[in-house]
Formats: sequence, C-alpha cells, structure tokens
Amino acid sequence: MKKQDKNKAKKQNLGNYRKSSKASFLFWLVIPLVLVWLSLNYVVGLSKDKPQWVLSKTTGDDLTNAEPYNIKFEKVPPTSTGYVTLWLDDAWLSQYLVAAPLLRKYEFKAAIAVPPFAIEKQNYVNWAQLRTLQNDGWEINNHSYKHDCTMQNWESEKIGEELDVATKYLWKNKLSADIFVSPCGVISDTLLEEAKRKFIAFRSVEPGFNEIDNINPYDLKVKNITSSTTFDEVMEWIDQAYNDNLWLILVFHKFDEETGSTDVDLYNISSDNFEAILYYLRQIEMKVVLPSQILTL
Repeated sequence: MKKQDKNKAKKQNLGNYRKSSKASFLFWLVIPLVLVWLSLNYVVGLSKDKPQWVLSKTTGDDLTNAEPYNIKFEKVPPTSTGYVTLWLDDAWLSQYLVAAPLLRKYEFKAAIAVPPFAIEKQNYVNWAQLRTLQNDGWEINNHSYKHDCTMQNWESEKIGEELDVATKYLWKNKLSADIFVSPCGVISDTLLEEAKRKFIAFRSVEPGFNEIDNINPYDLKVKNITSSTTFDEVMEWIDQAYNDNLWLILVFHKFDEETGSTDVDLYNISSDNFEAILYYLRQIEMKVVLPSQILTL
C-alpha cells in the first residue's frame, strides 16, 4: 500500500473513532441526566403521576395500565327490622373453602377485605377464587397492600401509595375496591383523611352498632367474632339490631383452622358455629346486606 493510501486510511479510522467516541460520550452524558431528571421530577413533584419505575420498584409488577373497575350494587329496600353484614377479613383460604359454601347454602352474600400481597400465598385465596366470589355477588374491599399493622404511624404519602397500589392490584384483576378496611383495625387522623379522599367508606374494628338513619361511612362500627365469642352473644347482637332497627356488622376471619394455640386460634371459629349463625339469621328472616348496598341508602 502506498504511503498516501496508508495516511488516508489512518485518517478515516481516526474519524470513525472520534465519531464513535463522541457518540459514546453523548450516550453516557445523556443517560445520567435523564435519570437525574426523573428522580427530581418524582421527588419535587414536577409530574402529577409517578413514573412506571416507582410502582415497579414497590410491587414488582406493572400496574400503570390498571383500569378502574367498579360495581354498582342494588340498593336494599327500607326496613324496620335492621340489617346484618357478614364481613370477612384478610382473604384466608378457609373463607373460600368453608364459609363460601355455607353462605351459598343459605343464599347470603358477604364482603371480603383483601390485602393483595397475600393473594396466592399459602393459606390464602387466589385471584380466580376472588373473582368467583365477586361473580357470586360478594363485595371486594381494599385491605391495604401488605396488611401492615403500623399504618397509623405512617406519613400521608406512604399511606396514599400503599392504598393506591392495593387498589390497582384489585382493578388489574377485575375486582372492585370502593371501601377501605384498615389492617388490624388501626386508625389515625392521617389514615382517615387518606381514606376519605380515596374511598366511599372506611372500616376499622371499632365496636358497636350503626344507626341506619345516621350512618357515618367513615366510622363504621362492628362486632368482631373471635374464638371466645359465644353463640348466645351473637344472637343477642342480632336480636338488638332486629328490634332496634340497627345495622350490625359481624367480622370474621378464619374457619375450621384450629391449631391448638390460643393466640393463633383467636380469630378462628368452627364451621358449625358459623352455620348456626346463618341458620338463626334465616329463621328470623333478618336482612343480610353488603356494605355498599346500605351505604347508598
């Protein structure tokens, strides 16, 4: 090769190298700037919506395209003999395997509070089972994403993100999420304010009855069923609601999951006791309703 040709080739290679170096330089300059912009955008709130990577980092799933999924429940007719709501917390598998068949037998519907993080894990229901319950007429509720019983100590932003992620998981799986049930019944002013912004109602485990003509949807009272609750107690609650025209909310957790441990079995009841309650409700012709049915009165 002639000397001139060699020099020409060297110049071409040098030019290509410079172009390549320039492109590489621009690439490594632009990428950090983009990342810094996204971070600042999120931190200082320049964007109204959180970028996709925030939700992905939180949940490991892409929830950005979750569309709202709402169900309109039929209003219940007025009554002078009260209402009862059967509300199941935590989405335990025994609620589907034990409670649901008994409810179907007596033609009753229930509400179920769902923490999406637990779904499809051991001893919990799966998404298909939840859709089956909803198709059977049950109402699905938001029970936070991870069921963290310290939520009352959280800042509003963290609470809001937790509730949004839980709702989007439910929507993504074609489930409704109009009412928030706090994990372990915890409550704070901040938690309550976030619930008021995002849901039609809020429920903790505050004991008592609800006056039908004066319902506070963000202060729903309940009767929590535990392993020590007697059938006579439940009958007294039902009779009081019936006679005084009140709304009674009975909260259940596990069914036929006795382990022998007093602490573990605290919120477990037998299927026989549960059926006895359903039988009594049927005998006195008590109106069993979903929470959204009565909240629309």
